[in-house]
Amino acid sequence: MKRTALILLSSFLFLTVASLFAYMLRYTDFGEAYVYLIIGVGILIASSVLAYFSAEHIPLNIICFFLSSAALGFLIRSWYIFRGFDNTVGVMLLVSLACLAHLLLFCLVAELPPIKRHRVAAAVIYGIISLGVYLYVVFTTKTTFVSTFGYYMIVEIAFLWAIIASGEDRASLIRSITLSTFSVFGVAVIIALMMLSGGDCDISGCDCDCGCDCNPGDGGKKKKGSTDISAD
Repeated sequence: MKRTALILLSSFLFLTVASLFAYMLRYTDFGEAYVYLIIGVGILIASSVLAYFSAEHIPLNIICFFLSSAALGFLIRSWYIFRGFDNTVGVMLLVSLACLAHLLLFCLVAELPPIKRHRVAAAVIYGIISLGVYLYVVFTTKTTFVSTFGYYMIVEIAFLWAIIASGEDRASLIRSITLSTFSVFGVAVIIALMMLSGGDCDISGCDCDCGCDCNPGDGGKKKKGSTDISAD
């Protein structure tokens, strides 16, 4: 139980740090959206190289954990710039909490006797159902909360693997958590593909009833250097 609690807290910490990082990046101006994407991928690659050599060395794995979280922050900021909208830090933390609840739900369901004996299959089915539900919501709603939740959920689903695969000792547990964070590569690939396609496959607009600032459809043409994200 302590092991599962640590994984849950780690997943929330990971997304919270990424949210705060992405929010603070709104005060920077590194150029167009793709620049933030490249920086994020670069940080993620550096984290991967360090993780390759760190094995189960706890301090190095913790460094990799936070590097990957910072990388996710850059990727989310690149997405916000590209789509021309933004979220308040409160909304981003709410998304992190929603993802935590999503992972907690699996942990509760996985403890049921019929499912406990087939946790791997249950995790796969839960992940597929989650993605299916998310895709349905994406195409039936228009909100920046959903867009951000989708990317965060990709990372959160990877923590299912940590819950199933991690050993009982602390070093192997932290190693499993660290490896789960590299699901951020999936986020990078999706954002890169969206940018290359012009973003037409994602949400075309947003309803600003969730505390967000938004200006959909700019396609990343506007640089991000301040909190003012209104159209030119």
